[in-house]
Amino acid sequence: SKFFTPNEDGNNDIWKIEGYNPDFYTISEVYIYNRFGKLIYTIDKNSEGWNGNSENGRLPSNNYWFKAVLTTKNGYSVEKTGNFSLIRK
Repeated sequence: SKFFTPNEDGNNDIWKIEGYNPDFYTISEVYIYNRFGKLIYTIDKNSEGWNGNSENGRLPSNNYWFKAVLTTKNGYSVEKTGNFSLIRK
């Protein structure tokens, strides 16, 4: 999704890539970066997604960027990039 609101109300609390078949893609990793290009979180195939926190605590409302790398069983890789907003209220 283009935004998420990790305020623990049960709606849009986790950001993740949706719309791909995890049985078809044997490897999937999503890298999340801040506006300065620093890697702040990695989502792997078994993760539920990102809750807006890092090792330093809760990250602020801001735009974040991602790079998703999906690899099929035969080794073919697809890479997508984009951005989304974290909104704290």
